[in-house]
Formats: sequence, structure tokens, C-alpha cells
Amino acid sequence: MLTALFSRLFRRTAAPAAAAPATVSATAVDARDTSARPTTPPPQWSLRREAVLGSNERVAGYRFTVDHGGSGSGEKAEALIQLLLESRLADTLGYRLAFIDLPSPLLASPRLQELPAKRCVLVVTPAASDGAAPADTLAAMHALRAQGFLLAVGEPLTPAGTALLAAADLAVLDARALHAADARQLRDHLARHAPAARILARSVTSLEEARFCRSALDVAFLEGGFVTQRENWDDRELGPRVARLATLLGRLRKDADTEEIVALLKQDAALSLRLLRYVNSAGSGVLEPVHSIERAFILLGRSALQRWLLILLCGLDDNGGRASAALESALVRARMMELLGAARPRPEQETLFLTGLLSLIDVILQVPMEKAIGALAVGPEIAQALTRGEGEHALLLEIACACEAADPQQVLRAATRLQLEPASAAAAHAEALNWTFQLQDA
Repeated sequence: MLTALFSRLFRRTAAPAAAAPATVSATAVDARDTSARPTTPPPQWSLRREAVLGSNERVAGYRFTVDHGGSGSGEKAEALIQLLLESRLADTLGYRLAFIDLPSPLLASPRLQELPAKRCVLVVTPAASDGAAPADTLAAMHALRAQGFLLAVGEPLTPAGTALLAAADLAVLDARALHAADARQLRDHLARHAPAARILARSVTSLEEARFCRSALDVAFLEGGFVTQRENWDDRELGPRVARLATLLGRLRKDADTEEIVALLKQDAALSLRLLRYVNSAGSGVLEPVHSIERAFILLGRSALQRWLLILLCGLDDNGGRASAALESALVRARMMELLGAARPRPEQETLFLTGLLSLIDVILQVPMEKAIGALAVGPEIAQALTRGEGEHALLLEIACACEAADPQQVLRAATRLQLEPASAAAAHAEALNWTFQLQDA
């Protein structure tokens, strides 16, 4: 069970919780219930992910990390490998790559053999004390490459890092340290020592940095907070297909006849086919194949159909790869919020899901947030959370956002404010990732 796994990984100091059913959602803590809250703050912990975009600006994979207080890099890497294996994330990655930071001594870990080699990028950073790469590190890297793993080298400009480039597929650079004057020097260095190696730029915080990395260094992968960066879209309007689907959602909320809703959907064959794809995915919960819109309506009901239509809306009029990456993040937030609110009534769980899903609707559709949610006529609790960051829904959105941030202190603050068991929140995050990967790969 995921909660038990995370309890072991992060060594909870609080009193153990009572046994729970074997589902992640059943272990979630209702933030409004103060009767069983821990008396001590949760320990410093996090399961974090950061999207890695490929050359086509779509999600190529995720950098996964864990953090627990003052643990060393080796202990964190071992915990992460165990987490990827036992949480099923290693099995549901689909086409995505898992980027795993690994200190060089762990290259010989037998647990690596249990990971799907062709979906893992091992990012090796040599020890600071190494003047040159030891022969056993190079031998281990070559052996892992032969098994199908991709190998990346952190700090490629140090003497030890330069030596490791001979066995590397990627060189990892920190975008915060890059300047125009250094770009040619970096490219020349890699051309001499690793002509076949591609570049992964990390800590890319803005679209300007992303454009610079692509133009000056021809990077293969970009990682950082720029994926969800907002711009000035005041002059942008909703695309015609989005506007049509927004109208359909409005009719659904006003209890229009089933025949009218089905007829409106069938006016756009592409929309109908996309909806059926989602409904038949592993994440929908529908146990039998659905081949018609009428059948989907019967099996799902109005409330669930509204959810899938909103997911469909977020996937329309794609404004580039970054919008696709933002959609994947929004789906993880939505599912995680729903899991954390599992003790609440079903209608409220749906509202939590929609809050998470719509939290990046402006980035996905590239229109102002007020314009996007105005067209969708969302409820006041959703609007309050998304436009003002207020209310209980905003608190659960905060922990969902914190799990994708590269700041363990932010995760700790958010978990403390919600008074959530860290193991339950981390397990919900992992389960939300699994669900999203299965849905997106449908």
C-alpha cells in the first residue's frame, strides 16, 4: 500500500495511524476534521517532480526526487528507486523518461536492475573530491548503457565530470549559470570531449531562458518552472472549438435534455472521438468498453460527464507543447486534490478535482484566467481559489502545487498548514501521477 511505503521511506515521527483500507483515497485526511490531527509537525519530506520538455516542447519525462531532512544524496537516491518500483510509477511512465540523480557509488546498486532501463536517465554527479573519474565509475556507466539506460553527467566542466563524458549520452547544465559569452565555450568543450552527447538544461525559470538555451546551445531537454509561467494574454480570445465546448458545458449545467447534449457533441466528430478515448482509458473507472456518446452519458452520469468534457476542453486548441505539459500538471493536481478530499461528499470531491484541473487553464488556453473561468461559469468556491487564492479549496491546491515544486520547504509549509500526514499526501501524489499517465497514454 502506498501510504505504508511512504511511511517507511520518510520515517514518520508521529504516532502511527490506524489501519486503512487498501486504497490511497481512503487514507486521505480531510483538512476540516481536527479530531485526529497530529500533535507534532510533520517531518521534512517531499516527493517532487519537475517536467522535462524535449525538443518538440512536449513532456519527455520527469525529474523525480525525494527529500527527508538531512539525509544524504545516497540515501535519497535509494529511497527514490524504491519509491519508483513500489508505487508503480516505473511501470506507468509510458513514453516518458524518469530522470534520476544518482551519486556514482550507487551505479552498482542491484536495485537498478529492477527499473525499466529504456525509460530511465541516470544523472551521475562525480564526488567533489575526485580529481578525475575513477575507472570503476566509467566501467559501471558503460555497463549500464549496454543494458539500455541513458547516462547523464552533472557538472561536466569539472575535471571528473569531463572524464565521465566519454560514457555519457547527456551533459547536464545549470541555466542559472549560463551567459551568452559562455555558450560557445560550453559547446566547444562538449564537442571535444563528448561530440555525441546532447544537453539537458536545468533550472530554466523563464521563457526567455528557455529560448536562449535552445538558440545558443541547441539543448535537447529543458527542465524548470518555465513550463507553467504565465504571460500577458489580455488580447487573446478563446478558440472556436473551446468556445463551442464551453457552451455545451453551460447547457449541461442547466440540465438540458440528454438528447440535446448528445446532439451538440455529435456536431463535432473529433470531439466525440476524443471523449470516447478518455472514457475508455484506464483512469475513467468505467468497467466496460464504451462505443457511443449515448452509452457514455448513461454510464457516467451528468456530473462525471462534466469532468470528462472539461478534460477534453483543456486538450483542445493546443497552443504548443508547453500547453500540453501544463495540462499534464493540471491533471495531476486535480486527481491529487480529489484523493486528499476523499472523506468529503462526492459533489465536493468533484469540485476539488475541477479546481485542480482549472488551476492552469489560462496557461493551457493562453487566455487570462478571468476570461477562461468566466466562459465556463464555474462555481464561487472554484473562482475564489483560482483568482484570489482563498478558501479551503486553495489550501488543497497549495499542497498539490507544492509537490511539483523543487523546494522541500514549500512542501513542508503546505503540509503543515493543512495538517496532513506526509505519507498520505505523498501517496496521493504518486497515485495521481499514475492515473494521469494512464489517462494521457490512452
